Amino acid sequence: MTLAAEEYANFIAERVKHIFQNNIHNDCISSALVCQISKLVTPEHSLSANNIHSYKMRGVDLTSIISSKLSVSVCKSVKCKVDSDNGILSLISTSESANYVERQINFFVDNQVSFKNRQELVLSFCSNNSVPIKAIPTLSVINHLVKYGLKLTIPLSIKYPAKLPEVWKCINQKQPKTMSELSSCMISLSKSSLITSTFPSLVSKSIHFYPELPENKAVPPLFYIRTGKGINDSKLGFQVSMTTSRPFINGSSEVVVFRLKNESGNSAFLFEEKVKSALIQQGIAPVEKKSDHYNLSFNDLVIQVIKVVCLNAELLNFVTSFHFTESLAIYPLTRHSKFQAPGKQKHQKLENPVSEIANNQTIEKSTFDWLLRVLTHHAASFGYNIEINKIQEE
Repeated sequence: MTLAAEEYANFIAERVKHIFQNNIHNDCISSALVCQISKLVTPEHSLSANNIHSYKMRGVDLTSIISSKLSVSVCKSVKCKVDSDNGILSLISTSESANYVERQINFFVDNQVSFKNRQELVLSFCSNNSVPIKAIPTLSVINHLVKYGLKLTIPLSIKYPAKLPEVWKCINQKQPKTMSELSSCMISLSKSSLITSTFPSLVSKSIHFYPELPENKAVPPLFYIRTGKGINDSKLGFQVSMTTSRPFINGSSEVVVFRLKNESGNSAFLFEEKVKSALIQQGIAPVEKKSDHYNLSFNDLVIQVIKVVCLNAELLNFVTSFHFTESLAIYPLTRHSKFQAPGKQKHQKLENPVSEIANNQTIEKSTFDWLLRVLTHHAASFGYNIEINKIQEE
């Protein structure tokens, strides 16, 4: 049953990947959105919120599997809906105020409309629509976007009236002059919002995203995770001196840097040792004979380490700021077994696969009925030969 549910999640991800891969601003997904997609893709076997919850309680997080395949984040809620036009799926934002503000800004940019004062600007937004005052951009933001001809596309993860002031603040601070710089500004803001919503413990920390990590942000003492030579190769380590080689700066690799407090000479070393120990306890060990390399993708190792740090108040207190390259996809990893890396086997805790029947576990009837319909309908494409036998009670 677990395998079949994962196959269905992969099937859903394949059907909607064009929506997310062709538009970087479609940067998140939610369980409710997965239910919408399921209803459109397999209307006769659509998922319900109860189905998703039932599987999640049994260790199969369908939403996370789909988000991982799409390299997007999981949000509790996403203000959008999925439409189907002759079988072609598209994603539409349902945040009316945010949509209206975005359209108005782009109208001003297209027509080179600038404003002399705040009152004039507010009236232009509120004359035909009811918009919260705090959602209206500042005078300096509008005039800056108009001056440089920058049309705005707000990512789904921050397309809420309550979050729009953060957008205006970001533009004011970074003063983008090209579409590439504006896009980078929006990505940085959405990633910061997503990582703090996924890991609430990080709200009090300074978080930054960059297309490439600048040299002046990699200041020791620090702990880092960077890409290795292959897709499933990543490395972690620490540095205490500016004289040490830093091969991860200025775009030489994808990286996350944890800047640490300089309370003692060995704080970075102790931080690394505690992180490694916590990973081993989760069955994630380094590659044999390489104590700092892991058979995990950069993204997966980063998320696992962040989870370790968030669950350890002492480690989290050591960190002053986080610095990421923008490639990081933020989504929860719930099934540790698939991330176990080969290495020192004595540290690994191997578990036999769970058999629901052998262990007399139960599954909700609605979920069983849905799974049975899906298995029967997609048996050929999933590679199953389905036979159903009714169990006679003795």
